[in-house]
Amino acid sequence: MELKSKISIIVPIYNAELYLSRCLDSLINQSYKNIEVICVNDGSTDRSLEIAMTYSRQHSEIIVVNKCNTGVSDSRNVALQRATGDYVMFVDSDDWISPNMVKHLLKEAVTSNAELVMCGYSREYKDRTKDKIFDLPDRVVYEKDDLNQLHRQLFGPLNQELGNPESLDAIGTVWGKLYDMSILRKYDLKFVDLKIIGSNEDGLFNVEVFEYLTKVVFINQSLYHYWKENSSSITSKYNSQYPPHRK
Repeated sequence: MELKSKISIIVPIYNAELYLSRCLDSLINQSYKNIEVICVNDGSTDRSLEIAMTYSRQHSEIIVVNKCNTGVSDSRNVALQRATGDYVMFVDSDDWISPNMVKHLLKEAVTSNAELVMCGYSREYKDRTKDKIFDLPDRVVYEKDDLNQLHRQLFGPLNQELGNPESLDAIGTVWGKLYDMSILRKYDLKFVDLKIIGSNEDGLFNVEVFEYLTKVVFINQSLYHYWKENSSSITSKYNSQYPPHRK
């Protein structure tokens, strides 16, 4: 199968100079090449903008948007306005993705006619990697009642789910997913500012997105790499009015 769809990869950046090159290297080295990488520098005070601009000069697929610090939700919304892809992915600037992630998720989206494809992830530490194990088959298709149940889980665990709330991790985040851009454009779906909701901007975005989906596929492979050693990432900034929130 020849894949032709363009993929927009959105990377919000805030003071990520220690990790940004690793993230961007994983994107430009994807086996699937029809991509654009939209980096939104959210008022970083370190060398993040300089690093992003250096990559942009060397790689035509990388676009850099520089703005004052308004938060991760606004950064993602700015990038969505600029995105020209048929599908979109979100990657945090301290994380990285496996070389075949884009191709694998896109192939599944096209062959299955799914509007959203999710994958598993690994927690990455300085001295070890820990795959998140989901007690599911290698590939799971959600439609109709199963999809409704998946949508309901975004509001929080119930009954037996309470014993393992981390099982919902792969649903609630926006990273580790490939979204059909036509759905986001048709219904003008955006992220809500953290100043309004306080935390869990990812979960609220997905709650709204899932309202309009007819098919979701989960690939039970750890293709996204979630860095656990960074306490100052764009999605973990402290808000004194709310409990700490990390992605």
